[in-house]
Amino acid sequence: MDGHLGLVCINRDGRSRLTTLCFDGLARASRALREPRGAARVVTATLGPGLLGGDAVTRDTVVASGATLVVAAQMATPVFAGNAPSRSDARSRVAAGAELYVTGEVLLLAPRSAHEVSAAFDVSGDGFAVHAEIVVLGAGARLRSRTSARIDGRLVVRDACDLDGDGSGRALLTAIVVSADSQRRACLAALLQGLLGEDPAIRGGLGATDGATIVRAQAPGAWPLQRLLDRIVALARAHEREREATMLLAHPA
Repeated sequence: MDGHLGLVCINRDGRSRLTTLCFDGLARASRALREPRGAARVVTATLGPGLLGGDAVTRDTVVASGATLVVAAQMATPVFAGNAPSRSDARSRVAAGAELYVTGEVLLLAPRSAHEVSAAFDVSGDGFAVHAEIVVLGAGARLRSRTSARIDGRLVVRDACDLDGDGSGRALLTAIVVSADSQRRACLAALLQGLLGEDPAIRGGLGATDGATIVRAQAPGAWPLQRLLDRIVALARAHEREREATMLLAHPA
């Protein structure tokens, strides 16, 4: 079974507003929720118990200049075994002066299941985007993940990750920050490096390209990584005031 979610977010009178929110098939989404500083939040979900073999869900997102959109998930999404891999595909366009934060959902791959994920970001000018996913693989499960991002048409990152589950229950987080502002990326990378050293249960590191910062981390389960992801997003959204970012780092929720 297939599903599609379409989102268009604009800035109107200093507030981010959804002018398009449509879904069908397996895809579901909440109404637009208000966030601090005029941002909008949408909470997504999947109809039924999870994704079955052969299911395919797509999402198209457009964020116009001056708007900020947060796309989060209602809960973890189980992925069950079937005759063919299930798929999740996302395409996002972020205009100059716009911000998009996609925190996704925790993917729980059942034993011997297979899932393919792709995400493509097209960012213009000083637009800013964060994309993250957390996955837990059961024994014999297979994940194929592909993420790419462009700034003004220039490829700045192409990330490929193929994983086979060993049944240990370990979770993997991948977060990618896309921005043409090298100073902003450097400041955020320094803060993120500090985060990765705080929890002994989490092992991770940073990578960088000319336009993107990549965070990869693993932990015995999804919960430590979810807490880490929440703080990554909080720090990214607090970039305009270095003091506020420092306070968030020193006093986690």
